[in-house]
Amino acid sequence: MKKPICPNCGTDKVLPIVYGYPGPDLAAMARRGEVVLGGCVITGNDPTHACQKCGHRFKLPKDNG
Repeated sequence: MKKPICPNCGTDKVLPIVYGYPGPDLAAMARRGEVVLGGCVITGNDPTHACQKCGHRFKLPKDNG
């Protein structure tokens, strides 16, 4: 699987976005900067990744991972 690249700024400093109510483990991962919390409301067309450099949130194309 290729490392995600931000389509806005081109960096590879990208984290997955996790949706739902965070339990203790997930909250700790977010504090450590391993994931981004996306909230509890899921629309079906939500972004899957967030750029740490520019803050852009985006959905990866199906063939990229």
